[in-house]
Formats: sequence, C-alpha cells, structure tokens
Amino acid sequence: MSADGRGFRVRGGERDLFEANFILRVRDASGRAVGRRVMTARGAWSARVAYRVSTAQTGTLEAVADSAKDGSLVCLVQVRVGLNP
Repeated sequence: MSADGRGFRVRGGERDLFEANFILRVRDASGRAVGRRVMTARGAWSARVAYRVSTAQTGTLEAVADSAKDGSLVCLVQVRVGLNP
C-alpha cells in the first residue's frame, strides 16, 4: 500500500470470493466511511481508492466481502492508515 495524499494504491490477492467481488473502504477516526471503491478481481490485483477528510487523523483501510446468499460477512481485512486532507 502506498499513500499519495488523497488516496491509497492498494495491492492484494483475491481467493474464492463469489464472483470475485469485494469493496475497498476507507474509514476515518470515528469509523465513518470517507472513501469507497467496488472491486471485481481474480487473483492478484492493484487499485487506487480515494478518500476525503478535513483534518489529519488515523483511519482504517478495509477490504470487505459479504455473502451473496445472506449478506453475512465472508471476508474482512483491516489496516490502520494515516489520512491527510
């Protein structure tokens, strides 16, 4: 992962998600979503996810996948990140 001031370049690997769909989400210090990108990727992937905050703070970058069958959480990866306006 690399930050560029208004977003992050993120890399990862998808494995066995339904239709290879997941969401990249940036949350601010209070947990509010301040950035989001819907992804469809098989295997190794790379993407940029943008965010917007008004003050510098620590936030969380998430990769999330929900079940297409019942909406339950299938996969969640979270990383603490620094967010800059």
